[in-house]
Amino acid sequence: MTKDSTLAFAPFYLDAIENLPTYYDQLNMEDNRGDRTGLDSLPYTGAEVYGIGKQSPTRAFYGKSATKESLLNNHNHYRKLHISSHARSDEQADSSFIVLSSSIVEGGFDTLYTREIYGLSINSDEVVLSGCETGVGGKLSGEGVASLARAFTYAGAKSVVYSLWRIDDKSTANILVRYKINSNKTTKDQALAEAKKSYIDGASNHRLAHPRYWAGIVVSGNVELGD
Repeated sequence: MTKDSTLAFAPFYLDAIENLPTYYDQLNMEDNRGDRTGLDSLPYTGAEVYGIGKQSPTRAFYGKSATKESLLNNHNHYRKLHISSHARSDEQADSSFIVLSSSIVEGGFDTLYTREIYGLSINSDEVVLSGCETGVGGKLSGEGVASLARAFTYAGAKSVVYSLWRIDDKSTANILVRYKINSNKTTKDQALAEAKKSYIDGASNHRLAHPRYWAGIVVSGNVELGD
């Protein structure tokens, strides 16, 4: 296990692997915008994982290979975990979930619930939950919000990157690739701030610079460089 090794998943990248560089090159373009809602294809989740792999050693799973079983069997062999997918928050405590592919049903999907994550032993310096509302969930009396982010923190993740509302596929990928580049040089909170500023500076119009496209991605936990 190397210091910067990452285990990454993009179950809703459903295009050919050889097209990943094309989607990656499109991250700075303003077309093809859309929230990560429903269970639609998310081509820029693939570009996001591909871009992260360009920065440090990464074992990436795309499409039907990005299974829940693969995550559960491999997460403790890597320093960082990155899941770029659909996610859902639920007002019922412990019922928020993030979607992965199914290892049983061909072309089907499986869910990883907050209540399952509490029972895991996460030995990760960082978990990135790149999906809608991964920091939102039902309230636990005396404990706070039962979100996916909280569950991974409880399970042992030293830091978690997550979202506060429904996020845009392309802008999120753009920001998180920039964040990965910056986090090799500075603290995680500063790296994310710089990634957002770079995204805003590169936005081609005021609509794309609106906070809904960038402000909902946050980081918590140990933000120090190298952790």
